[in-house]
Amino acid sequence: MPNCYSNERHKNVGALNQSRRSSITHIQMKSASSSSSARLLQTKLMPPRLLSAVISRDELLARLDAGLTKKVSLVTAPTGFGKTTLVRMWIDSRDFPSAWVTLDDHDNDPTRFWTYVCSSLRTLDSALGKATPSMLMASQPPLFESLLTPLINDLSQLSEPYVLVLEDYHVITSTEINEAVSFLIQHLPGSFHLVLISR
Repeated sequence: MPNCYSNERHKNVGALNQSRRSSITHIQMKSASSSSSARLLQTKLMPPRLLSAVISRDELLARLDAGLTKKVSLVTAPTGFGKTTLVRMWIDSRDFPSAWVTLDDHDNDPTRFWTYVCSSLRTLDSALGKATPSMLMASQPPLFESLLTPLINDLSQLSEPYVLVLEDYHVITSTEINEAVSFLIQHLPGSFHLVLISR
């Protein structure tokens, strides 16, 4: 059976151990500039194609719906258990705007990671995260608190719920990125929800 829980501190794969568990739903499925945009692999910003024949998982979809009252949903399962398909079904069958990033080992570089995140958000609203890429390109990039503050302020202006999905978050082993994501989670506005898909 899937397992959903909320807690006081959470430990994502890799160590998102500074966020409060009360802001997380855990679903465990068991048995930049135009030039920088041109260098991005755009298919990483596209949800995987949904197969025509998929098994409906109403109970798990309902758990994801319930998770929208919190800041984060963590969807975990071994390879092949359909966690990506589940989240893809969910965003396809709901009305809220959503953005997607499929992560890989190369995304452990903070500049690359946040460039992809901001680029995905700008598919929802071109005003989101506009300041972050230029800050990343500075000769001395700022601390993550300064880097993410403009982005969080942008997200706080959203008038409707938005969802960002980070697929394969288990590949992120960078302490710097995990600490920054933890900071982002702690300060996310109520109108924004983060979904982490991981093994």
